Amino acid sequence: MTEPIRIDSTSSDSAVALEPVVLWTSGNGRRRLRFCPNLHNNPNDPDAVVSGELRYQSKREVDQFVDDESLSLTLRAGEWTRYDFPSDALLEFYRVLSGLYDACATSGIPRRQYLMVPVDGEVDDASAPAAIQDVVQWLLTCTNPGLLATSLTSLRPEDARYLSAASAAASLNALLVEWDSLASSAEPGWHALLARHEWVIEQVLGQPLVLFQDEAVVSSPTVTRKKAAYVDFMLMNPHTNAIALVEIKRADTALLQAQPYRGEAYAASVELSGAIAQAQYYRTTFQRDIETLMRDTDHLQLAFPRSVLIIGDSRSLDDDSKRTSFERFRLGVSDVEVLTFDELRSRVEGFLAIVTGEPFPTVI
Repeated sequence: MTEPIRIDSTSSDSAVALEPVVLWTSGNGRRRLRFCPNLHNNPNDPDAVVSGELRYQSKREVDQFVDDESLSLTLRAGEWTRYDFPSDALLEFYRVLSGLYDACATSGIPRRQYLMVPVDGEVDDASAPAAIQDVVQWLLTCTNPGLLATSLTSLRPEDARYLSAASAAASLNALLVEWDSLASSAEPGWHALLARHEWVIEQVLGQPLVLFQDEAVVSSPTVTRKKAAYVDFMLMNPHTNAIALVEIKRADTALLQAQPYRGEAYAASVELSGAIAQAQYYRTTFQRDIETLMRDTDHLQLAFPRSVLIIGDSRSLDDDSKRTSFERFRLGVSDVEVLTFDELRSRVEGFLAIVTGEPFPTVI
């Protein structure tokens, strides 16, 4: 069979397919043949567990399919009729019957609703990923999300936790792969990624934060300054309504000067110093223009917004003197919190380790 079949129990000895299986559709889409299978224990022949009926349907181009009742198959003595099975319909019919017989032979008549999903060949450790992918693709294209949600809520708690952990691990792993692909990307790529996963920033800042505005205005235009200024993200603490202004730069931005300023002391790079000045400017103009910018948000605590700068990668600091110089510098900046991209990434790694139980998560 090529499409999943949903089976539901009707008694302790019988079950029925919830939707007929489409075996064949004509080239113009106006005729089709469907099979409505039933499963039942057969005391006379334990192997004969499948019965059902074939439904031939036709419609006009603009209509919905209905059962074709224009032909009567009640035959008198000496009469006969025939139906020519297209080869693809017959093959699909064979696959459906094989799947149903195999399922009953393996698990018996189902006692609750379950889904039969077609896979190619036997499922073992090597073929399991492809089989799982088949199931996931069907779930993603399910036309009845309410039914899908109901089915998932009926799982045993341990099964639900397992599926939830597996889904979370896949999402986190995909995030890490995308994260690493942006290593030398410009700011828009990082902006798009963190806009979808602002929870990473929340985890590093150590307080609950939600995205309040993407590319928020922090400075009103004036006669001498024609354009408004925008910060990458404005986050809000949903419990206190406090605001955090987050500016992001590139992950490959240099954090320190290439050569030490004196002895083992390194000065901050021009890029880092300039980014901090920009973040300070945004915070200052935002506080100055609060009444104009946020006149419709009286519930927010706007007086003392946090200012956060995400820039560079601390792994570029390849000796203790560089790491010490950088740490000393950012601790001395009192009004801007400086974070590096690898510090955010480590939070994602940490969650992946919790979900998978592996201390060093593997990124595929």
